[in-house]
Amino acid sequence: MPLVVLRVTGQGSEFLAFVLLARHLGTADFGRLSVAFLLCRYLGLVADWGASLRGPRDVAAGAGAGVAIALVRRRYVITAAMSVAYLAGVLALGRPEFALIAVTIVGRGLGRDWMALGQERAVRAGTPSALQGLVVLAGSVFVTRISTAAIPIAAGYAVGAVASIALNRLPHRGGEKDVDVSGWMLVTLLADQVTASTDTVLLAGLRSASEAGIYAAVYRLPNAWVTLIGLGVLALIPSATRRLAEDRHQLKALRDRALRRGALLAVVLAVTIPPSYFLVPTIFGDAYRAGQLPLLLLLIATAVNALAAPLHPIYVALARDRGQAGITSAAAILNVTANLVVIPLVGMSGAASTTLAAQLLLLILYWRGVSASIGR
Repeated sequence: MPLVVLRVTGQGSEFLAFVLLARHLGTADFGRLSVAFLLCRYLGLVADWGASLRGPRDVAAGAGAGVAIALVRRRYVITAAMSVAYLAGVLALGRPEFALIAVTIVGRGLGRDWMALGQERAVRAGTPSALQGLVVLAGSVFVTRISTAAIPIAAGYAVGAVASIALNRLPHRGGEKDVDVSGWMLVTLLADQVTASTDTVLLAGLRSASEAGIYAAVYRLPNAWVTLIGLGVLALIPSATRRLAEDRHQLKALRDRALRRGALLAVVLAVTIPPSYFLVPTIFGDAYRAGQLPLLLLLIATAVNALAAPLHPIYVALARDRGQAGITSAAAILNVTANLVVIPLVGMSGAASTTLAAQLLLLILYWRGVSASIGR
């Protein structure tokens, strides 16, 4: 519960911050800011190197200091490379006002919340997120133009990174050697991000910055749900890892319980769809009214995501990283390919429809993957 409260505080504050930015900047400028932020999220995921998923599992499984040290060192190098690449890109494109958003890459690549999460130290795992969101929100209140929009985002992520490092010291090496840390979980995280947000980037390129801004704004509502769902997934990884290590025969019971919980969560989410549809102009302003139908489709896709989500920590605990990378990559390929076809034709509604199709595919593949492991 402390983890959920702290993470919801952080993500909820960041959600409110982006609502303020959407209202203050207008659809076109908010679209440009959203694309820059999403690009940094992609690069931040590369810098993370899958630690946010495999890290809690490895710590819970008692993998030793060698894994943690190897992950941190690998992430240092990649964080530096991704940050330099982003800065070079925005400066070459003549958009220096977005340079500070590079701090989000650094924050993702240097954060160590996964260490506390694997140890089930909830306050340490959640405090950096809460601080990050609150700082972003406080700064966004004063933003009125695109030239200063990156400042509160950078400040929040910097505070979150410093807190995460301070609260999660590296373990002392006890004779363990550094181990090879594969990138399969990185592929999983990148593929999930592609499925969740590439449509916004493609809308900006294939349609207009204004449509991308509207879509990015309304997507904040399902993203709030996805954040809550993701918290549950991450929080369950350590316990699922330990239970399966103790008795592999618990897998069927875990799967069945996961499906029941997922179905309940999907029903709860479905109840929120009608009011969310009608509240779009109230929350974001009348300029965002065109996002109502896309939001309806995105929330249905999120309900499907909720149904599948409790299966995810079980699959992570099974340590079939390559298989999980294949599952998420299949959904990402479907999403991008379909978007290239439908976005030029029907715009935002087409993009939302491909997200729904990708989530249905993920549900099927995760269920089959976990079910196939029963009895092995």
